[in-house]
Amino acid sequence: MWNQAENDFELVVQPERVKNIVNEILAVCDTLAVDCEGANLSRDGKLCLLQVSTGSKTYIFDVCALEEELFLNGFKEILESERILKVFHDCRYDSDALWWLYGVRLRNVLDTQVAFRILREQQGYTRQLPVKFITLLKRFVNQEISTPILELKETFKIRFSQDRNFWLRRPIPEDALVYAAYDVKKLLEIAVNILRNLTEWNRRRVMDESKRYLMAYRDDDEGALKARMEFGQILTSIEMKHNTQQNSNNWDLFLFDKNAILRVFHYLEDCE
Repeated sequence: MWNQAENDFELVVQPERVKNIVNEILAVCDTLAVDCEGANLSRDGKLCLLQVSTGSKTYIFDVCALEEELFLNGFKEILESERILKVFHDCRYDSDALWWLYGVRLRNVLDTQVAFRILREQQGYTRQLPVKFITLLKRFVNQEISTPILELKETFKIRFSQDRNFWLRRPIPEDALVYAAYDVKKLLEIAVNILRNLTEWNRRRVMDESKRYLMAYRDDDEGALKARMEFGQILTSIEMKHNTQQNSNNWDLFLFDKNAILRVFHYLEDCE
């Protein structure tokens, strides 16, 4: 079902193994891809898995099993390092959960959500919309995504909507681990292929704006909950003031309007 590359990862549940991986592999890297899975991933939820890829090696750290031991064995220093670049896709909830649940303050992050938005601006598009990771996979990964992986992603999209506590359950099914590992394996390739299409000035913008992005929920007292409430309040307001057709048109404009979306997500609130 899965080819060797898709099934090539290590599930880590022992603190002693964390220490070995951190000291012997991760600490000597310049760049890492990172992703998280959780139940209501945020300060109000639970961080369940933390996936890391060097490009050649991929690790899934079971946070439910390791808890604070994961971060006491050197991983906190990795995530907070100003030397090691961490590549995320939409790091806002990850950053919020890591800080408020475990006291880990993410630093030196490149966010592919931000990078893609800047690429779209560079290409002349004025309307923006948060991009799904599957879109980046199809567009910026050189190798074609296999049919089993596409089917797996669609299957888990349905499973997660039906079971919000999926990542809390143990043991974790093998296909779920493949799902968790796959995206983080491709993050570095996606980042490289986006960056090579950006001007030097826009590459610097990616880093500056990624820094603001990772603080968007984390450094707000009400965090991600506040952003979700504001987003819902805007939708409610539009629905009250316009008929169905007008609502559809105005909501589409809001979603695609860069400045509006950035305001809702507190994206650049302190930069002006």
